[in-house]
Amino acid sequence: MVTLARSRTRSMGVAISYPERSEGRAAFRRLLEAASQATPVTAALAHLYGYTHPSQFEQDIEKFHRQVADSVNEHEDRIARVEAALAPRARINPLALDVAFYLLRAEYDGPARPSAVFGFASRLSGHV
Repeated sequence: MVTLARSRTRSMGVAISYPERSEGRAAFRRLLEAASQATPVTAALAHLYGYTHPSQFEQDIEKFHRQVADSVNEHEDRIARVEAALAPRARINPLALDVAFYLLRAEYDGPARPSAVFGFASRLSGHV
C-alpha cells in the first residue's frame, strides 16, 4: 500500500514512496491465473477478472501515479505563483524605450546633451 510520510528534513511538501510488492500475494495470484489457463473459457474469465479486479500492487501503482501527478501539478502552481510575485511590474511605453535605446547608442561626452534628444525627435518625425 502506498503511504505518504511527512519528511522531517523538508518543511514543504510530502515525500512519496514507491509501492512495495507483496511477493507472496503476487505468487499466489500468478499460480491461480496459471491454473485457470487450462481451458479457453476459464482463461477468458481469468483475464476478465484480472481486468476488473486489479491486484493490490496494481492499485498501489495507480495511486502512486496519481500522487506524483498531483505533486508535480502543485509544484508547477507554486512555481507560477513565485514567478508572478517576482515578475517586474514596470511597463515601458515603446516610444520611451526607443528614446532610451537611441540615447544609449548616441555618443555621450557630457552631462546633458539636448542635441541627442532633438536628433532623435527629428529622426522620429521623419519616420512618422
